[in-house]
Amino acid sequence: ICLNLALSMNYKTVFCSFEKPPELHLMQLAQKLTKRPFFKGGEQRMSPEERDHAQAWLKEHFLFMDSRRDGPNDIDGILSTASSAVMRMGCRVLVIDPYNHIKLAHGYRETDAISDMLTSVQQFARDHECHVFFIAHPTKLPPDRRGDKKVVVTGHDIAGSAAWFAKDDIGITAWRHQRDEEPPECHIWKIRWS
Repeated sequence: ICLNLALSMNYKTVFCSFEKPPELHLMQLAQKLTKRPFFKGGEQRMSPEERDHAQAWLKEHFLFMDSRRDGPNDIDGILSTASSAVMRMGCRVLVIDPYNHIKLAHGYRETDAISDMLTSVQQFARDHECHVFFIAHPTKLPPDRRGDKKVVVTGHDIAGSAAWFAKDDIGITAWRHQRDEEPPECHIWKIRWS
């Protein structure tokens, strides 16, 4: 989504990614941009020229908070760093991946801490005219919702708080089939303003 926004709208994105280092993000984005693999494989690998062009273009459109190198891990630190990216680079998108790595405020029930965090993020998005994407994995589904049938999870299935459903402006679930021959699907389960 962020690459398409960069290509079509010239949007710039700041990633706060706790599970993947910036180098891997850049490699994967370069593969999507050039439509060629970074490493040798079944298809012809991207050329050094394609790699260099992709790297320069990606550097203009993507910025990364590196959690391995003392990057922020609480919402205030993330939003402060993202605010600098908005002012310095003109970023229009913030991606937080995944939310469960964020240190929540102490002394609150989890549901209240998540609700407060989402309120802070909504205010940041309004103040900076930015889109904020939270990547949130679902809780373990109960036995009656598992099995062969496709189960599309919603904000109600994210651990910790019903606020994930209530406070979202837009809720999207990416669904990947067990077998790779079927294309992935995108399910929109909430749009606050149609």
